[in-house]
Amino acid sequence: FSPSIKRHKEDLACALKNARDALFLDTLQQATESYTAEDSDEMLLDTLQQAMKSYTSEDFHKSLEDTVQLWLHDLADQHERNRAAGLSLEHTALIRFMHHVEFLQATDNLVGELCQVEGASEVAGLGVIITSDPARAHEPEDRFIVTAHAPLLGQLWRQLFYHAHGVYPRTCRFMDLFADVADNCKADDEPRFVIERILVGVKHLAAARCSAIFEEFEADHLGNYIR
Repeated sequence: FSPSIKRHKEDLACALKNARDALFLDTLQQATESYTAEDSDEMLLDTLQQAMKSYTSEDFHKSLEDTVQLWLHDLADQHERNRAAGLSLEHTALIRFMHHVEFLQATDNLVGELCQVEGASEVAGLGVIITSDPARAHEPEDRFIVTAHAPLLGQLWRQLFYHAHGVYPRTCRFMDLFADVADNCKADDEPRFVIERILVGVKHLAAARCSAIFEEFEADHLGNYIR
């Protein structure tokens, strides 16, 4: 099997199971056509009977194997094209996201601007809650962090992820980064330093993901699937 088939073997196995009858009938049709010398009604029954007999023959099994192999190859290529397209979109989104982070880093008095915006007063999701309210309801398994910087972090979260960059918190463990910074900052830490640690961290995570995408493209030759 080709590397692309091996990479998608689980999806292909499921698809092959669903397409088994269609592939068999397609091969049977090919066998029928190979026996048909002319397009005449009187030969149709004999031709079909001969094709059915060939079901147990080596030729039929070889034809069936070739049909399945071609079908698997085409489907694996489609998976690779979809994978390449998805990774390309993700890479483009991450580049836009990093430009946005750089814009925020260069913004004068970013802390002041964030404090003026009404809305989020905490960061919550993916099993993490960063709040300034120690009585805030939460599940026992949540990573529950209480910090005076929670409202500021909530506004920064909105600034980073409530834009149409196509980058989501699950992409690069951004939520874990917020939780780590919140867990380690102190109440008397200057807000601008807390914010800068976040911005440096998310940019580093995004850049690392971009590098991983590039390496994946190179290793699996996904550039061949981009048209």
